[in-house]
Amino acid sequence: MAGKGTTITIHSTGTFASWTIKDQKTAIKRCDKSFFDYRGSTLPRDIYWFFDVDELKAGDKRIITLEYDGEVYEAYLHREKHDLARVRLFWYQNLADEFAVYDDLDYYPNVIFHKDSVDSYEVEFDTEAPLSDKAIEVAEALLKLIANRRRTITYGELSNMTKSKPNSRFVMGVLLDEINRKCNELNLPAISAMVTNKNTGLPGDGFRGICVNVFGRDPKLSLEELFENELDEIGKCSSWYRLADYIGINMPEEDDDPLPEEIELSEDEPIIEGAKKTITVNSYERDPKAKQICKDHYMNKDGRIICQICGFDFGDEYGPEYSNMIEVHHIVPISKKEGPYTLDPINDLIPVCPNCHAVLHRGDGISVEDLREKVQNRRKK
Repeated sequence: MAGKGTTITIHSTGTFASWTIKDQKTAIKRCDKSFFDYRGSTLPRDIYWFFDVDELKAGDKRIITLEYDGEVYEAYLHREKHDLARVRLFWYQNLADEFAVYDDLDYYPNVIFHKDSVDSYEVEFDTEAPLSDKAIEVAEALLKLIANRRRTITYGELSNMTKSKPNSRFVMGVLLDEINRKCNELNLPAISAMVTNKNTGLPGDGFRGICVNVFGRDPKLSLEELFENELDEIGKCSSWYRLADYIGINMPEEDDDPLPEEIELSEDEPIIEGAKKTITVNSYERDPKAKQICKDHYMNKDGRIICQICGFDFGDEYGPEYSNMIEVHHIVPISKKEGPYTLDPINDLIPVCPNCHAVLHRGDGISVEDLREKVQNRRKK
């Protein structure tokens, strides 16, 4: 307990660029290639207090020790002389040789600094590090986009979907890199293909390296080819629940807003659907009223709606309280329509179960009729 008149300063925790301050005694650095190639790391200003370098003058160097695997190694903190006057942490070749084993992995781990004193730190690598809280927010936002079959989103738009709102492309890039590596571990595509530069419509500078070095994609392909191929893989992938399970959420469902009670619309009234709007991506309006009219049309006298492809009945399988859980499929995707068009909820929409819906959107262009015939033929065998 502090004595009378003693002031205790509690510094803020959180993620700052590639560093995370977990508590007053623990800092975590997410490694990258430069960490191993240059035997060091630049310190964000927000964590200067952790290494006690606020008072370090331009050109000054302070010796510290890093204890790793039971051995003590000399390292130093150095403030640059030029205008930026950044502070960097460096160590010597003897410790770099010990760290080199982690440079040979197919991903870069986290390294944890445990603070013993301002001049002494214990170091360990965490090769199974969990995603940071901010990365989990970004992953959840991307899974929502995938559930709604949206292909791309800009950095700024993705930031606005999260609670923490990462305020720069660099920070968002760090978080995406973190998620990508987890996707690779889970045998999923490179999810960062969805996140593009507003001006170019392509992913950021590090995307090619991630595809080639982490996911093992063909290095002969151009950035554009890698981008399109990965987007196709994302759309075809039916295993995104693995990432959802890892971050502790249920796989998001396609948005289906309830029918507003104050709006009454007959089946004869035309609905204009497909007008482009700018939200977080170039998506297309999907009118919830049309879906409800479709469901009402196909509902039997018991209030049940069966899949119009395979015949699955939620009410029969799970009970009457689940009878209305059917999904609604646009027979011709509205993204293929040229701007707004008049939607016929009866002839343009069809209720299907989630399994058949997933197959229809798998990307091979199978039609409702062809899939229905395929199911019927398999049942005859």
